[in-house]
Amino acid sequence: MGNRVAAMSVPPTEKRRQVVKSPSKDGPETKARADGAGTETGRSSGPSVRITNQFRKGPAMVYDLSCEDVRLTLEMTGATSVEHAAEWRVEAFARHDPQRPKINGSGATRRDALQSVALAWEAQRGVQGFPAVNWEGVADALSAVRAI
Repeated sequence: MGNRVAAMSVPPTEKRRQVVKSPSKDGPETKARADGAGTETGRSSGPSVRITNQFRKGPAMVYDLSCEDVRLTLEMTGATSVEHAAEWRVEAFARHDPQRPKINGSGATRRDALQSVALAWEAQRGVQGFPAVNWEGVADALSAVRAI
């Protein structure tokens, strides 16, 4: 039957190595990384964020998110008047606090409005019931469902 090459299987517990080449002034340099480092599958950018519920509330779209121990609600609304036709608004609050302090932001796009809220939230963090939130994870979760 000719020459056959047997496929080798790698046990799942054994780490694979990825070789990454990057040029330097002295020539190509080779670095080895542990499995997943710098790849899409092994990317770890902080705590996990996921959307637990989404629904319409009048003209707004509401997203409930779980960010580790924080339950965050975002309400996104498009322009409500002709003079603000290119403006999006986002209102955010954490549901863990009975007073539910709110942060509002606006921008030309939904992503800009979310970024405005994230900046305002971070400025208030630790004050008046604003817990730490992984805003990059929030943006990733919203992007996954095409919300921003």
